[in-house]
Amino acid sequence: MTGPDRRACVILGAGGHARLVIDAIFAAGEFEIEAVIDRDAGLWGSEVLGVPVVGGDDQLDKFVDQGVESFALGVGSSGNTDLKRQVYVEARERGLRPLKVRHPRAVCSSLATLGDGTQIMPNSVIGPGAVLGENVAVNAGAVVEHDCQLADHVFVGTGAVLCGGVEVGEGAFIGAGATVRQMIKIGAETILGAGAVAVFDVPSQVVSVGVPARVVREKK
Repeated sequence: MTGPDRRACVILGAGGHARLVIDAIFAAGEFEIEAVIDRDAGLWGSEVLGVPVVGGDDQLDKFVDQGVESFALGVGSSGNTDLKRQVYVEARERGLRPLKVRHPRAVCSSLATLGDGTQIMPNSVIGPGAVLGENVAVNAGAVVEHDCQLADHVFVGTGAVLCGGVEVGEGAFIGAGATVRQMIKIGAETILGAGAVAVFDVPSQVVSVGVPARVVREKK
């Protein structure tokens, strides 16, 4: 188990996103992964990329008692970032420190600012002056260009492109392959659908899809 010279963490959530996070941590080689923890009892006893899924939240307390101080979020998003936010906040309240996960094949400007718990996946690009809040995930191949401002708990899907100066509100979801034109604002808790192209500001708590993106309904 954890010793004084070993940097250890646990993964919270055993879904598909956990595979990306574990792969990135393995590739960076800075932390050892003790276990995956998930509330779904049907996953207990299984493995994610060779890392055992050991149980639910009660196991998290055990690892904390044994000296594990850090976690990485394995919870992704299917258009709703509420669970991602909830698990992250609860882990912080237990005193665990969120890892900044950055795959070695990501390109991140030294002039960008990355908040606690950010996850930057392979072949993604973070430009100079970009500011990412806490618990922001930028999936594989996505581009967050210069001077973008992403609030806490934002999820940017695979291959999405945020052009320069884009602002994204807290808890928003940017779907795979979506494009946001420069200087556009995407509201908090909003879903921008896969492949959408936002050329006008999008308000908070709505679902916007299409080319150009148009609001189709309020988010439930």
